[in-house]
Amino acid sequence: MSPSQLDTPGKPAEIDWKRLRNFLLEQWGVKDEELPRDPKKLSELTSVRLRGAGSGREGEPFPKDFPDLEALKGLVSIKAEGVKVNSRPLERVLSRFPQLTTISLKNCGLSKWPNFQQKSTALREIDLSGNGISTLPP
Repeated sequence: MSPSQLDTPGKPAEIDWKRLRNFLLEQWGVKDEELPRDPKKLSELTSVRLRGAGSGREGEPFPKDFPDLEALKGLVSIKAEGVKVNSRPLERVLSRFPQLTTISLKNCGLSKWPNFQQKSTALREIDLSGNGISTLPP
């Protein structure tokens, strides 16, 4: 199986690596120098820092339509500070990364605890400081 295909049951899906790289740059505000030149090496990316949406609707880094994020199999850390996020799209995206060990969303305007921890068995560190979260999950 080539590195440009997902490991899914049945016929593997082709990944649009260029679209995925553009998504990381434009929607998540990842700096160009933090990404590999060869888009196919995105699967080796282990950490990403969101700096705010470039062309995202109302600054939302987690739009309804996003590319093949599952291709980021090596991603174990997502960090953001001061990037306004909506809990529901955030939960939808983070649920696609059960391998995450670290999630840091400081000062991101969250008012409730995101429901993603049940989907991630690898999660070891969560930092939601500076948000308006008043209750913790059971």
